[in-house]
Amino acid sequence: MTLLNYANAIEHLNSQSELSHKTQKWGLENISSAIEELRLDLTSLHLIQVVGTNGKGGTAYFIHQILQCFGFKVGAYTKPHLCSVCERIRIQKLISEECFAKLYWQLLPVFEKFTLSYFEKLTLLALVYFIQEKTDFAVFETGLGGRLDAVTALHAATVVFTSIGIDHTEYLGNTIEQITIEKAEVLKLCQQAFSTIQTPPVRAVLQSIAQTYGKNVQFIAPIEHGELNKHGTHFRFQGQDFDIPMFGTHYAQNAALAIEVTQSLFKKTQLSKLGSVAITKQSEITERLKTALSTSFWKGRLEFIHVKGYNKVLLSCAHNEGALIADSQTIRQMVDKKILPKTLKVLFAASRQRPADKFMEILLNELQGLDLSITITLIPPYQYPYQLLKNSSYSNLEFIEDCEKAFAKVLYLDSGDVVLSIGSIYLCGMVLRYLSNENSYDA
Repeated sequence: MTLLNYANAIEHLNSQSELSHKTQKWGLENISSAIEELRLDLTSLHLIQVVGTNGKGGTAYFIHQILQCFGFKVGAYTKPHLCSVCERIRIQKLISEECFAKLYWQLLPVFEKFTLSYFEKLTLLALVYFIQEKTDFAVFETGLGGRLDAVTALHAATVVFTSIGIDHTEYLGNTIEQITIEKAEVLKLCQQAFSTIQTPPVRAVLQSIAQTYGKNVQFIAPIEHGELNKHGTHFRFQGQDFDIPMFGTHYAQNAALAIEVTQSLFKKTQLSKLGSVAITKQSEITERLKTALSTSFWKGRLEFIHVKGYNKVLLSCAHNEGALIADSQTIRQMVDKKILPKTLKVLFAASRQRPADKFMEILLNELQGLDLSITITLIPPYQYPYQLLKNSSYSNLEFIEDCEKAFAKVLYLDSGDVVLSIGSIYLCGMVLRYLSNENSYDA
């Protein structure tokens, strides 16, 4: 299997994605029919579905890392990717391009028979891969919402709710209650459910729908003593000290959620039979939890990138109001801790129909008092956020529509300032590719 075949697979996947997005029928019927056609045994592995607005990918990754540290064979399916589609599918490492291409072409007749969308295709491919590789667990990040999302068709035994907020209102509804209802419907067939701390309206909806289906959602406690340092974030949970190599107490809360989920799974297993690792004491579990989290970093989430010849870059994938508030507050703390300087270059772009004006208001309010030099660029083909800001009353914003020209101006080493890239996961991917001198991107 050659690289060309992988390139052809990605080209075919991307050529179909625009059409399927325009004609896509939201629902579980197509993916469910494809699973039935392939006669996939969904009981051959323990499926975990992660649902929410923010923190889904990071929480899924933490769960993956913890279970793997205990000797289990664990698959993880996350979205979107920064540079390569292969980033979405991993066991011990990312799926190889060769393996991805082989599975893609094998499954193509099924993709076409049931007119699967871009996300449905990748969900099915990941599921087949994990089953073929005989994983013990598979952690799937929900794509959009929950009720009609392809991942929900997998009937996960364990459901995990991360922070739920306002996003994708054109699909999920305009109120937090409507959005939560869409996500909470995944409770219908699960065996156990967990949630991070939620706002009162979200918690009330989750509890109401759980009661309707005869389920119980276990809400975890907040972390204690969360504090940033130059290596990441230290926090206490369940009376124990933990460290993650990521900046932000919101990421630490995601790690705590992963601890709660995995410990519950461990209680269903005899301590001496955890994966391939012989464990006889609770203290040994705690130490392995600490080890797993201490090396778990979810890429692009307040990540420093330093490439010779370029300014140091801090990547933020924050792309909705809740995430922007959390990351901006953390950036402020990083300045206070002298992890970041008070002078920052900001490279901003947003995608789709995002309210870029509200995003900018959050940034300016949360980072008030810092010396910011802000450049706005455009992520093709998303004109709306760029024009929204250009027509706004904000002053002191520099607009460079061509992203390559914006990157050349902001990223190349000059004064040695730190560049904050924020507003879109797509922007982070573009910056990463620019810094590595790679133009290829699996859109």
